[in-house]
Amino acid sequence: MDVLVLCSLESPPEVIRQTPLSKDETTVLKQCESIKRHREVSVSRRLMRYALQKHMQRSVRPLSWHRNGPRYQDGKSSLGLSIAHSKHFAAVALSDFGEIGVDVECADVSVSWRKIMLNVFNESDINWIIGQNGESSDVETKQRFLAIWTAREAYSKFYRRSIFNCLYHPRLNHACNTGVHNNDLNIDVMVDSAWVSAVCRRKSAVRMESRIACYDLSFDDISRQPGFVFSIKDDDAFYNTD
Repeated sequence: MDVLVLCSLESPPEVIRQTPLSKDETTVLKQCESIKRHREVSVSRRLMRYALQKHMQRSVRPLSWHRNGPRYQDGKSSLGLSIAHSKHFAAVALSDFGEIGVDVECADVSVSWRKIMLNVFNESDINWIIGQNGESSDVETKQRFLAIWTAREAYSKFYRRSIFNCLYHPRLNHACNTGVHNNDLNIDVMVDSAWVSAVCRRKSAVRMESRIACYDLSFDDISRQPGFVFSIKDDDAFYNTD
């Protein structure tokens, strides 16, 4: 199963606050130079451990943390893992079917998103965001901007690359139910009133497990259907994942 779990950074639920960290993770936590960074590391890593234990239904070994993200392998299981946080939320994604990438952003993001859209997105993305003849409402336009941003961030996490290498290229298929092949990448974007989150997976994994079990621990454990779905053809994707 593929799982997306989110929670608040400022007020994580008690079950997350009580989830222990490994000795190495505690050492990393002590090295955080700001309260903000301490909170991000503490909550996101506790959330990942909690999600892992719930997903595997047993205690888990300490994760291996690398510059490009977490790894987990215990001889029995090798899971795809990804982690993200925004100003107010932490998100983790797990997959039994290989690599996975996740991103989360606050729905009320206050950055100059129109300027960012025009400066860094390609023409295809911009046209989809504003709609034909610019008929999209401000609310819908902002939501679509966040959908593209989180989709591209999740894509970069899938390949463990910098987001700045993925904002313009590759080309997203905004109508992914057409012309999609088995090895394409599939990006599901979940839209909530408080957050927007994207999960990037291989299309072959999507066909084995089409639904993402999505849980927001700060509110209710309820599954959500994707608000948007994109895809990327393998010809446009990175192949070197070192």
